[in-house]
Amino acid sequence: RHPALATTNDHGTGCTFSAALAAGLAHGPGDPGDLEAAVARAGAHTLAALHRGRHWQLGRGRGPVAHTFPDHRATPDHSATPDPTQGDPR
Repeated sequence: RHPALATTNDHGTGCTFSAALAAGLAHGPGDPGDLEAAVARAGAHTLAALHRGRHWQLGRGRGPVAHTFPDHRATPDHSATPDPTQGDPR
């Protein structure tokens, strides 16, 4: 389970999760087809997308999941990527 995130920008979470899951099953890392690992990565990806767009104010009603990505250029191993469960890094 993942922690709840207070946001109304959650339109597209199912599609985001299922696409990440399919990619994880096809790509790895680890053994391709490792369902448990792919589900964990898809959940983390979806939570990060929710986290990035949680404060967006776009139109009325429920907003979209943020299909944007943090700047990974800071370090070659992507270690500058913020942990989506630890608050807004900005």
